Amino acid sequence: MATYRFEQFNTEIIDPTVTIHGKVGTEVHNGVEQSVTYADVLLTTKTAKFSVQLLSDVTPKNWDIESLEAWVAVELEKFKISE
Repeated sequence: MATYRFEQFNTEIIDPTVTIHGKVGTEVHNGVEQSVTYADVLLTTKTAKFSVQLLSDVTPKNWDIESLEAWVAVELEKFKISE
């Protein structure tokens, strides 16, 4: 049972179900192409839903759902405050 804390929410998110929607691609910012990886993550508890976006400029060579889930798991560890 993991507990997470994100600075934009004034609460602890305890034992959420995690739903992932991700994208890998190239975006253009100020005329410069940039590879990006991001995932919109929905953390759902019995009483609330919290949405966060995880973003990285690291793009995996082999991108599939397992790689996306593994990347999100690593990123979520940064926000975990207890197991």
